[in-house]
Parts: sequence; structure tokens; C-alpha cells
Amino acid sequence: MQQFIISGMAREGLHVSDNATGDVDKTLTVIIPARNEAARIGETLRVLLLQQYPGLRIIVVDDRSDDGTLDVVQQVCLGDDRVSTMRIDELPAGWMGKSHALWCASQRVDTDWILFLDADCHVFPRGLANAMRYALRRKADVLSLWPRDGSLGFWERLLLPLCGAMIVIWYGRSARDSSGAVAFANGQFILVNRDAYMKVDGHRAVRSAIIEDVPLAKRLKAHGFRVLSAVGAEVCVVRMYESLSELVRGWQRIYIGVLTPTQMVLCMLSIVVGSLAPYVLVPKCAWHVMHGGGLAWQLFLMLGVVQLIALMATSIRFFGIAHCRLRYLWLYPLSCVGVLGILTAAFVRSVGRSTIDWRGTRYDVRRSKIEG
Repeated sequence: MQQFIISGMAREGLHVSDNATGDVDKTLTVIIPARNEAARIGETLRVLLLQQYPGLRIIVVDDRSDDGTLDVVQQVCLGDDRVSTMRIDELPAGWMGKSHALWCASQRVDTDWILFLDADCHVFPRGLANAMRYALRRKADVLSLWPRDGSLGFWERLLLPLCGAMIVIWYGRSARDSSGAVAFANGQFILVNRDAYMKVDGHRAVRSAIIEDVPLAKRLKAHGFRVLSAVGAEVCVVRMYESLSELVRGWQRIYIGVLTPTQMVLCMLSIVVGSLAPYVLVPKCAWHVMHGGGLAWQLFLMLGVVQLIALMATSIRFFGIAHCRLRYLWLYPLSCVGVLGILTAAFVRSVGRSTIDWRGTRYDVRRSKIEG
């Protein structure tokens, strides 16, 4: 299952290309939520301001930051009338911080389209125009992108590809079949038609969800809007986390927000049976064959080798989609163990209804039921 879906992500037509041409006549506002992003927001804005997109507008939402985020924004964008800022000092009861920030900023937008962009997402100079062309060509109301992997540290490069693959297992189909029941959006880059967004009450409708992107996509799709996801390696690049502890907490939060406990268990079984098993099976069968083992051991050895080859071929293809470092596949069993640990912790928290801390805010992991 995992190999089939991941391979499907690489099909022609699912990549937003940098070769698209033609005028872009849709107005666009980029909304960036920023909570204690002083170390990241400056470079994100510098790159964004290089966009070749006529009439671009940008709103940066300083969401209760205490690290000088707004000062950095004002220094970088001094005198650039494309950029405006707003400050949020309090989080109302019943809201998650990011959803509140995005909803507040959206009330200032009067352009045709809105792009919700994370503060660590760097968009290449032609990226916005290419993404818009793709959305219009595919007649999408919503386009969400899987960005290029910008990981730099050892643990990021080791764990993040397999962490992401667990999401692709359940939501990769949304990139190939917009008419099915599956709906997905990646909150790092969500391009949405403003009218569609407002008709479903936008982020206000998913205000209590720990992870807001997938519930928002499901709500839009349930109301008849065309929701697509695509590979955006030529549009934007993201470095999600800069430390192991941040990565572990971040992916626990993601899994709790977008996967049910049953889906988490199935992901863990997929890793154990589909990924770790051949690393155990092949050496064990080889030992028995070399010591006179019969036909059964030879058959199991052959099956284990075939599974291992298929696993590596699929992983190489998946790594290539997001431009991950192939040399880390030599440590793939370690990746499996690490992601198993993250999934296990997320499962325990989800079932146990505990809390999780993220960027200075404590969230109750009890799942909110978002109506379509």
C-alpha cells in the first residue's frame, strides 16, 4: 500500500513546473502567521519580495510574539507598500493560535486568492505565479503543495522523509483523485480561492482543531469545492525543524491532528512489516541457506530480497520527489525505529487525552469533531 501511493505521487502532472508560461490575472494576498519567528521571518520575506507576481500583497500576523518578530518584519520591509502587519495580543477561548491568526488576517483580504504560507517556507522567485497557473489550469479552488525538503541537520534528514511518508499513505491519493472522499492540505502552503474560503467560514470553522489544514480541506471538499495537492519542489522549500526535540514534538502534534489512533497503529504495522521485516528476514534466511537450509529457507530469502529491493526502489523515488538526501537510506532501519517511537508517543497521547506543548502554548490533544 505504502509503495503504491508513494509511487503515484511521482506521476507526470502532479508536479508544479517552473516551465509554465502565460499571464497571471488573479490578484493574490499572502498571509504569514508568525509566533516567535524572529530567526526565520526575515529571510522568508526577503525571498518572497523577489516574486515575479504583479499586484502581490503580503500580510504578516505577529501572533503574541515576545522575541521581536514584528521588529524584524518592519526592518526587512521598510518602505515596501506590498507588506502590511497586524498584531494579536490575546487568543480567544476555543481557538488554536494559528487558525485565529489566519482568520483575523483573512478579514482584511479583498483579492481573488489567498495564500496561507508558513514563516519557514521560502518561495522561489517564479513560485507564486507557477502555483497559480497550475491551480487555474487544473480548475482547482484549493491547491496545497508538498515542498522541497530543506533539512540540514542529521536527525532531520534521517527521520523527516519517513515521517512524511506516513501522511502520504493516507492522503497521497488526494493528489491523484480530486473526486474521491479523501481531502488533504499541507498548512505550509495553501492557495485558496477567497470566495470559496469565505463560503465555508474558513479557519473559523476549524478553530478548535490542533492541526487546521486537513479539516479545512475536508470542509471545502464537503461543500463541493475542488481541492488538489501537488508536488511543489520547484515552488518552495521548507526546513521544518532545527532540533531533534522540536522534530519529535512537531510530528507528534501532526500525527495527533491528522491521524486517528487506528491509522497510527496501521502506520506502525506498515513500518514493522513492510520496512523492518526484510532487514531481519534476509540475514536470518541467508544464514540458514549457507548452513544447509532447505527449500523453504531459500524461498523466504528470495521473498525477503525482493521486498528489500522494492522498498529501496520506492524510497529512492520518494526521496527524489522532495529532494531528500539518498545517502541516509543506508540508515533506513534507524529511521524506522525513530518514526515508530514518534508514532507510539502520539498514539499514547491521543488515546490518553493528554496535552502537548508547542511554541509556548499547551494544547489539549482531545480531538475536535469538525463538521463538514
